[in-house]
Amino acid sequence: MKPSRRAPGRLTVGLLFAPGPKNSLQLSRALGGEGAAVEIEGPDGLVGGAHGVPVTWDAPVRPGDAGKARIDLTDGGGAELSLPPEAMCPGYDAAAVGGHLAPPTDSSRTITGQPSYTLTVSVRDPGVGALRTSLGLSPDGNVLSADNLVPDGP
Repeated sequence: MKPSRRAPGRLTVGLLFAPGPKNSLQLSRALGGEGAAVEIEGPDGLVGGAHGVPVTWDAPVRPGDAGKARIDLTDGGGAELSLPPEAMCPGYDAAAVGGHLAPPTDSSRTITGQPSYTLTVSVRDPGVGALRTSLGLSPDGNVLSADNLVPDGP
């Protein structure tokens, strides 16, 4: 996930999707009809969040897509969502929060810690469960979640 501040008063988040090692991932362009869920937590708790946030896909709709975004090993898949100002808790604005979503770095651009704020984006789509099932895993409610934390981070 890559935070951006394109629209004034909004926090725009880039989403990159990757398929499993052998199979493609097919998501509905409306992400299960529910859009995405976004939560942002700061040191003192929740600072923003919304459910049903629509996404805009990087790839245009092609004939034969049947309302699906196909994500494969060749192309991957990208989308973005824009969190409206109303989704921020009182006293927080998108620009200020967006500045705290990236992890701190030193002068060599080496990550030195975790971000001050945690951004979590979740999507629920039958395509997630179908991919998990094809890999021999439980569909786990068709939910895929990601956050901005550094894996095995400092």
